[in-house]
Amino acid sequence: MANPPIQPRTFHNNRFVIFCLFAFAAIVEAMAICMALMAIYEVFVSKGSPFMRGLSAIQWAGGGYCFVLMGWAVWRVARRADVVHVKFDANGVDFRLGSPKAPEEVSMAWDQVTAISKQTVGNNWLITITAKDGSWASYSPYNFFRYMKLARLISACAAVPITVLPAQKAPVKVAKESPVKA
Repeated sequence: MANPPIQPRTFHNNRFVIFCLFAFAAIVEAMAICMALMAIYEVFVSKGSPFMRGLSAIQWAGGGYCFVLMGWAVWRVARRADVVHVKFDANGVDFRLGSPKAPEEVSMAWDQVTAISKQTVGNNWLITITAKDGSWASYSPYNFFRYMKLARLISACAAVPITVLPAQKAPVKVAKESPVKA
């Protein structure tokens, strides 16, 4: 093996950052409850014209609804980031990606890694590691916060360069011709 000896190591996200994401999601959900209570207050307790009270209640309820959605989204990102990890050892690399309920595990020997590609998909980076047998593992900054550090480590251990692919964009929608002829 031409590669330097590799110390067994597990690469995962920072636990403090994940804790902060969980705490942020919980605080956002508590604020959503407070906004719902504020909407109820505006309807039943506050003084003023009925239109302005109703408008204020709709604004508070809409803000609370958006906070609920934001809290759920941050919670899902934190749960996914908490589960994923990559194990390095002398034999190869073991990926554990996916969601907590359905984790995807992929193992590759160092000499089986054929390509490491980096590509923008939409507004996000996607790193894909491909093996000779056709298996692959891909991750994004939503999985690993230090995604390029991990890609560089795999590249150094497998002695395979990182290839930057052109951006993958959504197809452009073209309007159809009008069936009415002028």
